[in-house]
Amino acid sequence: MTTVRFQPHTGFGRMFAHENCCSPAQDKAAGYDAPAFRPRIDINEDKNAIYLYLEIPGLSKEEVNISVNEERKITIKGEKKRQEDERTILRSERIYGNFERAFILPEYTDLEKIAARFDNGVLEISIQKKEPEQPKEVEISING
Repeated sequence: MTTVRFQPHTGFGRMFAHENCCSPAQDKAAGYDAPAFRPRIDINEDKNAIYLYLEIPGLSKEEVNISVNEERKITIKGEKKRQEDERTILRSERIYGNFERAFILPEYTDLEKIAARFDNGVLEISIQKKEPEQPKEVEISING
């Protein structure tokens, strides 16, 4: 009988495959405009969950949308808008615009147990892990 061992880190390859498929330089070379604003992200884990931390200063939680689809793809998107007023801009170094970050979650994450918290410009998303399904063993009787 073959025993398949649970390897918690094998899902990370798929998780980053979507995100790392195209760099902004490759997007421009292919004729696609990369989004102007691309929040930085840290991804951590412990034995219970995976944690995503996005830096999105200047936004409120109402300006950010988080969704997960049936293919285990988590998407975080929103828009960082420039404050419009009657002043003349002399210099602008901050980046504005729409953003979207997407990742494929590993099979061992529980899509029903995802929570988000927004504090001081940092969005924290926690995704609980679940125990892998154990293979079923069926007893076969021998006849004759």
